[in-house]
Amino acid sequence: MLEPGVPPDVAERRLLVADGDETEERQRVTAAHLAHAPGVLVMLGIAAVLFGWVPRAIGLTWVVLGYGLFNGLFGAIANVPQLLRNLLPMEHTGNPPLDSLDWPAMTTLLVIAAGLAAVGLAGFGRRNLEAK
Repeated sequence: MLEPGVPPDVAERRLLVADGDETEERQRVTAAHLAHAPGVLVMLGIAAVLFGWVPRAIGLTWVVLGYGLFNGLFGAIANVPQLLRNLLPMEHTGNPPLDSLDWPAMTTLLVIAAGLAAVGLAGFGRRNLEAK
């Protein structure tokens, strides 16, 4: 049943919850959230590399995060070129539940994240740190 002034997808969710069949909606929402996990892990890998090899440059992680937030919230409105939008790892995983997941891109991002984490750990291991 459609309600005036309520978008159809919101009305559909209300009906699903009212019917007690939340499983499908929960799966869609979970997939939508998990789709961005590889991109977040790549950003954490960048932080690990900076912290491991150039500790004084760890603040650049905030620049990457800030650019990601700006691009995600205002990129389309500010007419940011697609080339610059593609620099962010979150742009490559798809946009569920509106789009399907891009599994090859997600796998690639997970491999990149693991590589960045390994490089960051190697850099941290080479530093001469003493515990006192």
